Amino acid sequence: MIVLKIQCKELSFLFGETLALDSLNLNIDSNRIALLGQNGSGKTTLLALISGLLSPTEGEILIDGVSPYRERERSAEHLHSMFAVSRYPYRMLVKEFLQYLKSIRKI
Repeated sequence: MIVLKIQCKELSFLFGETLALDSLNLNIDSNRIALLGQNGSGKTTLLALISGLLSPTEGEILIDGVSPYRERERSAEHLHSMFAVSRYPYRMLVKEFLQYLKSIRKI
């Protein structure tokens, strides 16, 4: 079993003028974790930063001593992420959505 050490040091991230993460310090040394928090609390932003999809405004992230946004290929060898995807297809007309619901609920 591979256990990655993830470190966040004084990690901050801005979405425009909105501060999504503010000076976060976090050490993870486990093969499983859970992130719990209210909507808009920064969970998805943190995962996007750890996976290298976003770069921090300030601070740094290290995965086994490697920066995921500076050395993406090396850090991605053992790191995989999956973000929540809506169950429903995106950009449907109301009529199409109702037909979709009918098909999956066998109405």
